[in-house]
Amino acid sequence: TLSGMVFAKDDEDPNHRLSRQQIIDNALLLILAGSETSAQTLTNAILLLGMHRHTWHRLVREQADMCEQSGDVLTREALDKECPYLDAVVREVLRLKPLGVALPRLAKGTVIVDGNQIPKGWGVQYSIRLTHEQDAKTYLKDGSHMDIQRGFSPERWLNKERRPCTDFIPYGIGPRHCLGMTLAYTEMKVFLAILARRIDFQLAEEPEQIRWKKIGLVPRVEGGLPIFG
Repeated sequence: TLSGMVFAKDDEDPNHRLSRQQIIDNALLLILAGSETSAQTLTNAILLLGMHRHTWHRLVREQADMCEQSGDVLTREALDKECPYLDAVVREVLRLKPLGVALPRLAKGTVIVDGNQIPKGWGVQYSIRLTHEQDAKTYLKDGSHMDIQRGFSPERWLNKERRPCTDFIPYGIGPRHCLGMTLAYTEMKVFLAILARRIDFQLAEEPEQIRWKKIGLVPRVEGGLPIFG
């Protein structure tokens, strides 16, 4: 990726290249977007699996069954075809705790939203979390579908009737969705698969003591998440 930026040329002007500062700025953005987001999502996954031990035990059993049938080697094909519950866990964590920031877009045409006119070309922002919250397949009036105690249910992803609809957009949607989506999914699945194979753990603090930082790309536990094995 870094070499791609260094040697990239403008299609319309081959002499135009990214400046040194532009390369540095983009590299910092890639580090932030490509590491912190996945790392914090995995922290949230460990929190939710620690709170809901039956989901952790089911994940461990799935990995044990896969090792017995296919061996210890993790392949992309095995992750995609033999780990449906692992995939469901990752998706459910992303549903409950997606990016906590609003993402900018430009209105392609003039639209009316709740009686307010948004002219063509104006900047607008959308919230991934609010979009997940309003998903018609998962929405509950009491808000429990977005609660980490009552709403965490990876099983919903294994049932076509309960599976969230196209409002599930943890990596955005359309031509400007996150380019690292596939890599991020794979990284998180590999981490959780190896974790489930090698260790057992418990949360060192009661879930009621958890406090969330108010600012961050991904919702994160304030002070970190202590565990013991």
